[in-house]
Amino acid sequence: MAPLQRTYGQWIAVGFATGILAIILLGLYAYQSSLRFSESARLADDSHRVRAMLLELGQTASRAKSDQRSFLLTGNKEFLTQYGAAQKDVNDLIDKLKMLRPDVGTLTKITELSELLNTRFKSLDAGITAEETQGREAALQRARESEDPAVVSRGRKLMSDLGDVELARLAQFSKSTDEARDRSQLLLPIGIGCAVFALAAVAILGRQPVEEFAMR
Repeated sequence: MAPLQRTYGQWIAVGFATGILAIILLGLYAYQSSLRFSESARLADDSHRVRAMLLELGQTASRAKSDQRSFLLTGNKEFLTQYGAAQKDVNDLIDKLKMLRPDVGTLTKITELSELLNTRFKSLDAGITAEETQGREAALQRARESEDPAVVSRGRKLMSDLGDVELARLAQFSKSTDEARDRSQLLLPIGIGCAVFALAAVAILGRQPVEEFAMR
C-alpha cells in the first residue's frame, strides 16, 4: 500500500504545485504589465509635454519680436523688460526640451532650432542697440531689413517636424498599450482557469480514500 500512498500523495503535490505556480506566474505577469503600462503612460506624458513646450516656444518667440517692435515704436522701457523675459523663457524651454529628448536625432534638431532662435535674437538685439545709438527711425529700418525669412521658415519647419515625431511616438505608445491589454485579456483568464482547475483537482483528490484512487 505504501507505493500507492506515495503515488497518491505525488498527484496531490503535483496538482497543488501546479496551482501555486500558476498563481505566481499570474502575479508576475500582472506586475510586469503594470510596469509596462506605467512606463508607457510616462513616455506618453513626456510627448504631451514636449508638444506643449514647442507650442509655447513658438508663441514666446513671437511675443519677443512683438515686444521688441513695441519698444522701438514707443520707446517704453516696459516692453524692453518683457522682451528680456521672453528671451529668457525661450532659453529655458530649449534647455527643458534637451533634457526631455536627449536622443541624438531629436537633440540635433533642437540644437539647430536653438541656434536659429539665437540668430533671430541677435537680430532683434541689434535693432534695440540701433535705437539707442542711431535713433528710432534707423532702428525700425534695421529691424525690417534684418528679418531673415529663411531663418523664420526653417525654425517653423523644425518645430513642426519635432511635433510630428511626438505624434508618431504617441501613436506607437497607444498601439503598444492596446496590444498589451489584448494579451492580458487573453492570458489572464487562461492562467486563472489553470490555477482553479489544478487546485480543484487537489481538493477533489484530497477527499477521496486511497483505495478509491487505486481502483482508477
